[in-house]
Amino acid sequence: MLILLTGSGKQTALKSWWPQQSTWMENDHNFGHWTEVNERWYLQRLERIQDGTAQPLGVSQWRNQLRTKEARVVKAHVETLSQTFLQTFLPIPAGQ
Repeated sequence: MLILLTGSGKQTALKSWWPQQSTWMENDHNFGHWTEVNERWYLQRLERIQDGTAQPLGVSQWRNQLRTKEARVVKAHVETLSQTFLQTFLPIPAGQ
């Protein structure tokens, strides 16, 4: 985590090379386990850091960067399939 001066007096900004755990947990890439998509994202980010093309980001920048349409579609599909599975194999009796 880096604490940087913003240029507005004593105001500072928190930035980091990697998203904070809380930001990662609430984003579209959090499937509850590490995936191939996560691994590709990690390796691409690491490569950009190593070649000098990446910059530390703030929390809102991380949130925006981690939002992807593809990840939201996959997550929604997994959620739908999970609900169908649970309703099929673990039905809740009426009145409960």
